[in-house]
Amino acid sequence: MSDIGYSCQKGDRNMFEKLDSGKKTHNVIKQILEAIESGSLRENDKLPNEQTLAQTFGVSRSVIRESMSVLVNMGIVKRRPGQGTFVQNAGDASVPIASTKTVLWSYLEELGKVDGSIEAFFARLLIEPVIAEYAAYKLDNNDIKKLEGLYHEMEEAVRTKDVERYHEADLQFHLYLGKASKNSVLSGILKDIIESIGFEHWDSERIWREESKPLSKSLEGHREILDLMVKGEVERVREKVEEHLKLSFYEHMS
Repeated sequence: MSDIGYSCQKGDRNMFEKLDSGKKTHNVIKQILEAIESGSLRENDKLPNEQTLAQTFGVSRSVIRESMSVLVNMGIVKRRPGQGTFVQNAGDASVPIASTKTVLWSYLEELGKVDGSIEAFFARLLIEPVIAEYAAYKLDNNDIKKLEGLYHEMEEAVRTKDVERYHEADLQFHLYLGKASKNSVLSGILKDIIESIGFEHWDSERIWREESKPLSKSLEGHREILDLMVKGEVERVREKVEEHLKLSFYEHMS
């Protein structure tokens, strides 16, 4: 385990660059991901503390805190109480760490292009699994029929390699999880979050690359979520939705 130290340097060069404009949270995350991808930050390396990072990037501590929260939630870094924040060990990570920038940064760039909210992006990772778990308690035959229909729409989109069609059906599937909760507040929260992300305006072909395997892997995840809901395995629904949302950022790497 190594400690990067107060200067945020490794070797003879600065690891991070001061920010002067733009989506600062996005750019803090980008630079940390680039440092991991390049090997400047390695598994188990300790990151500088919030104050040091804030001074290095020229941003407020709240920007650093938000950036770290996203990276922690994505399983890229890990907080150790009383010790600090460390690059996750690949053997302990719930998702792949290698080449994280390639996919996660594509998502963050899409957020930036449509003026999407990174706060909403993070909120979705926290809230949607809870809503899906609650929906599993309330699921009726009409809900199953609707979700099955959306799943078959995605299945056909995979067969025809129609990324736009898949993107729309995927979005509607997740929105319907909120509706299936039979709770207008929860449904409204999920709808507002997804609208704030600007997900419906994203470049589908950039995210769902036809030549790779993301569509079929994503489809498999939706099938697993739906099967667990139908079987009434409520606690596992929450776990599976959380896993699905996290893995969606890494599907292009396989």
